[in-house]
Amino acid sequence: MKNIKLYIPIFILIMGLVSCTDGFEDLNTDGNNANEQNITSINPLIGHVQRHIFAPDRYSSWRGNLIMGARSAEQFSFGFTGTWFPDGAGLDGGNAGWNDASWDQPIDRNLGTLNKLNDLTASGGRFEDAGANAVVKIMKSFLVQRLTDQFGDIPFSELGSANFPKYDSQAEVYNGVMNDLTDAISTLGSSSAVVESISQGDYMFAGDTEKWIAAANTLRLRMALRSSNASGNNAQANIDLSLNESFINDNSGNVQLAQDPAQTDPVGNSWYGIWNTWLNTETGGTPAGWVLAETLVEKLKSDNDPRLFAFAQPIKGGTAGDPNSYAGSKVAALSTTYISADELSLPLSPMLNDANFPIIEMTYAEAELLQAEAQLLKNNVGQAQTHFTNGINASMAQWNVDPALATDFSTSAAATLSSDVNEARNQIGVQRWIAAYTNGREAWSVMRRFKGLNIYPDKTFGNNIWASTAGTVGSDNKLPQRLVYPQSELTLNSSNVNEAIDRQGEDKMSTALWWAK
Repeated sequence: MKNIKLYIPIFILIMGLVSCTDGFEDLNTDGNNANEQNITSINPLIGHVQRHIFAPDRYSSWRGNLIMGARSAEQFSFGFTGTWFPDGAGLDGGNAGWNDASWDQPIDRNLGTLNKLNDLTASGGRFEDAGANAVVKIMKSFLVQRLTDQFGDIPFSELGSANFPKYDSQAEVYNGVMNDLTDAISTLGSSSAVVESISQGDYMFAGDTEKWIAAANTLRLRMALRSSNASGNNAQANIDLSLNESFINDNSGNVQLAQDPAQTDPVGNSWYGIWNTWLNTETGGTPAGWVLAETLVEKLKSDNDPRLFAFAQPIKGGTAGDPNSYAGSKVAALSTTYISADELSLPLSPMLNDANFPIIEMTYAEAELLQAEAQLLKNNVGQAQTHFTNGINASMAQWNVDPALATDFSTSAAATLSSDVNEARNQIGVQRWIAAYTNGREAWSVMRRFKGLNIYPDKTFGNNIWASTAGTVGSDNKLPQRLVYPQSELTLNSSNVNEAIDRQGEDKMSTALWWAK
């Protein structure tokens, strides 16, 4: 009955910790035997939550961000001769471990700490601090947004307060999260420049209220635009609120965490643990299972986009900077159609070899591209183009693209918004998808919202290229729309899960979410 504890508010026992500035301490202590009085600072708790929300361990990153996110988004693939996954190529949910990792660990490792931080920092709490409480709300909002965009209806109003919580509709979750973000932004706007009580545990912004406001406001606009065509929401009000508030305005404000090379356990090193700890083609060992996807590589090549050379390495024996030396693998291909990994592009070297390579959740590029769409919807075409250009340039700078190549691209057709509003929105969607590189979950959400961006490949099984997922909980190799609910929930919280399924639709990957219908 281990999974029951996912919903019970727990206390975290922190003993002997006076500072959390030496790296990511592993704070997965036994909450059932905790004593709140041993907590002498909330800094370690803040660090714990950030480490597990924004830099999750290899297990959940590999499965949630890569297999279920980036692969569905057509950015990474494991379709090549020698892959670890020859029988799992199809876009399906047949491997419960791949699917459930996006639910179990994010909730298990964060919920109790988040709830305890909320209690400690709320009015009347032992560490009462309105600014710290607002940051806790923002961190929880990032977690909940990720969960609902993967599964749809999820527990929200009773999350952490009931053993078997009800499932709220995705509309209710979205509206609730955006309200929380609005409250947090208002609170931080009247706080001091730095929230001192969390400054040593806040690895991203050291308690900087301006950066937390910008991150929260950018998240609010992400959610408002994503739900703008759905019924039963307050999206337009949140779009208007967001446009009157500050956004992430340079790459130093990106919501990301560098991995900690001092943490010797590779399970905790996410990207580095996936690409480097496990043998890969670059080191001459057995391929770890990942190359770039054909859809991403070919889109970058067709637009003469220089980010191709920043995202990927040339194929074995190829020439760096020559587009013909870059190739991607088909996602969900039959194993009989695989080619050698030597004929495919690995990701850029830092992702494979740099122990500090960051886990990226939200960027300046996204903030600008979101504003481009919002201004386009208000018919402010000139402002939309300015933000569109800024977003592309921010992405180029983030990935250290040669400035001369970036300048050339800025005047290309791909970087110039069409006079047709629908086509212009799709152009913004394409750039958001590209800018989300390495953030597979978000790239997948962008792909779903924009209905495939006119680049998602036709994967009709009859052509004998694609693996079949017929008869599974998969999507028959169409663009996957969601993850299925984990077996633990179907067993332990069945009545509430089934109510959500009745409301949302069949528990399959092909069931579109509220905002994508």
